[in-house]
Amino acid sequence: MSPETHEATAVVPELPAAIDYYLPIDFNLRYDDFAAAIATLDLPEQSLLWDQRLRHWRAAKRRQGRQAVKRRKAAKKRAQASRRNAA
Repeated sequence: MSPETHEATAVVPELPAAIDYYLPIDFNLRYDDFAAAIATLDLPEQSLLWDQRLRHWRAAKRRQGRQAVKRRKAAKKRAQASRRNAA
């Protein structure tokens, strides 16, 4: 690699999305604790982590909703089967 190419590639800042993974920050922390955990980061990194936390919570809510639907369906099937067996 030529010195010019090396210099050009060395000054390219790391993209904010590159901090997306492998961070030791728990998205399940309370709001205040999460804010304190990311307070030392730069503002763009903080914004990215807040967005990721919101996505994490939305995904968790969707999973909970799907699990609740599955539980209701299973309970309904059990109730129907017990009625069939009782009849």
